[in-house]
Amino acid sequence: MTGSKKSETARQTAQSVMRRDMSAFTPDLFMRWVDRTNARLSTVGFHLSFEIRSCEPHFAIREVTSGRAVFCFAGATRLPFDQGAVEMWTAEGSGAPPPKQAFRLG
Repeated sequence: MTGSKKSETARQTAQSVMRRDMSAFTPDLFMRWVDRTNARLSTVGFHLSFEIRSCEPHFAIREVTSGRAVFCFAGATRLPFDQGAVEMWTAEGSGAPPPKQAFRLG
């Protein structure tokens, strides 16, 4: 995959996330959305990790192989739930190293 294709995919994903209204998400819908986004990003070797701080989602698009953050950004809208609604998880069985900050529903 060319570097320009990878960076374009990361840029489009970041713009999509920043424009999305997350105020209507439940923890379950949020995790499904993260899983779908990760499925798209995995085709170019990236992974979306996130952390929720005071209902504000903070994201990083990371390279799967090195874990290096390519883009870091925050969502434009607040979530109606906090970090307590999700728990840490790992990408066991996916063949990818677990991202540094990834959370999944409990």
